[in-house]
Amino acid sequence: MIAEFCDWCGKRIATGDMYETREFRILFSVGDSFPEGGYKKGWQVEDLCDDCVANLRTLLEDAGIKIKPIEVDW
Repeated sequence: MIAEFCDWCGKRIATGDMYETREFRILFSVGDSFPEGGYKKGWQVEDLCDDCVANLRTLLEDAGIKIKPIEVDW
């Protein structure tokens, strides 16, 4: 689900027309997984605006983290 406001800068995240898609996900979790259930704990960033996504990518690359380009086809 897309958030209404950016978690970094706080500005409203623009929504596109009905055929535009946008997905953002930063999530980390760790825990135990058993057939009858399990427990995980972690953290996530709900959503960033497009400008902050670009800034985050630059920060990650500058820190030496490899960014893998992807293509998604619906």
